[in-house]
Amino acid sequence: MLHSRPARPAGGTKAASHPKSGTARRHIRQRLKPSAPRKATMQPLGTDLYPPENTPAPADGQTSACQRAQVRPVGAHTGRKATPRTRHTKTLPPPKRTYGRCQCLHNIAEKTYLCTPMATLLHPKSDGGKQRPQNRNAMTLSKNKQKYIRGLELKKNRRAEGVFLAEGPKLVEDLMGHYTCRCLVATPEWLATHRTATADDIVEVTAEELQRASLQKSPQDVLAVFAQPNEKPALDAPARQLCLALDGVQDPGNLGTIVRIADWFGIERIFCSTDTADAFSPKAVQATMGSIARVRVHYVDSLEMLVQSLPEGTPVCGTFLDGDNLYSNRLPRQGLLVMGNEGKGIGQAVGRLCTHRLRIPNYPAGRETSDSLNVAIATAVVCAEFRRQAAGY
Repeated sequence: MLHSRPARPAGGTKAASHPKSGTARRHIRQRLKPSAPRKATMQPLGTDLYPPENTPAPADGQTSACQRAQVRPVGAHTGRKATPRTRHTKTLPPPKRTYGRCQCLHNIAEKTYLCTPMATLLHPKSDGGKQRPQNRNAMTLSKNKQKYIRGLELKKNRRAEGVFLAEGPKLVEDLMGHYTCRCLVATPEWLATHRTATADDIVEVTAEELQRASLQKSPQDVLAVFAQPNEKPALDAPARQLCLALDGVQDPGNLGTIVRIADWFGIERIFCSTDTADAFSPKAVQATMGSIARVRVHYVDSLEMLVQSLPEGTPVCGTFLDGDNLYSNRLPRQGLLVMGNEGKGIGQAVGRLCTHRLRIPNYPAGRETSDSLNVAIATAVVCAEFRRQAAGY
């Protein structure tokens, strides 16, 4: 039996009339498929919205530069309904700063347009992906500079660069006239009161930036990087004046305190063994409280050789637990005063060369007490007696 095909309607097509055709099904799916919502964000349209720097404040009855630079809506010139111009891009994270007041004294609310000196108010990826500086009048402390400053905590970095770090107003002020300042990092308040301060590189920073670069928990206004002194030690100085020698003092705090004590009692030179702490470490420099500017610290390969090289008859004094009473001996005006390690005392090689073996007596005699004194405290007691006898008191 023959079956005839149904007649096509006039003006129609097979795809439009037959619901099972591929083209018809594709059109149906497209009509029924829900459209994904577009995420639109309002963004500034370019750098032409920013008036030039030093724009004067608007007078009464005039509009500011940021008011004149607003975006003209699409269709405003054609009479159509004005709609804000948007860019359909993927949603970006919120900006890092909030909006504030622009240079031309026009209050800026959220989603309005900005003037030149606003600090990082733009979206990180707007304006060509470039952020504006927070303060155009202040230099920013780069991450490389922060890493360089904090790296001076290590001895190998200080030795490689030939510099040391000092922090705090008093310490920096005392060292400023004695050592070459390579880098000065300070707050605007400190720089305003020290206009004569000179350095190879001066960086004005905020308190937060200073905190990131400092090695202290509570930095105070300023830190500086100074060049280490590079002078030849005068090995014959003990023959003319009283000098100190440190045999294996390992605590940088004790070393810095000894430098401060030497400065107080007029001792200008300290000779250190190679196993003594670094006098230019941040902790030692901080403990000197600026005395490192007036006391020269020299490192020698061997204290034993230094003592042997002294002119004949040069007094060499040392502190020992079995020595003679400090206050019962006549002490010389010049010579070399040796102070030993915190736990081991003076080494045997140097101890055999001492001409005066001294002891700080405890009180009362024969009473059970601690084994020894702190090396910095012992140095202060001995130096005080040396100067007392030299002054004839």
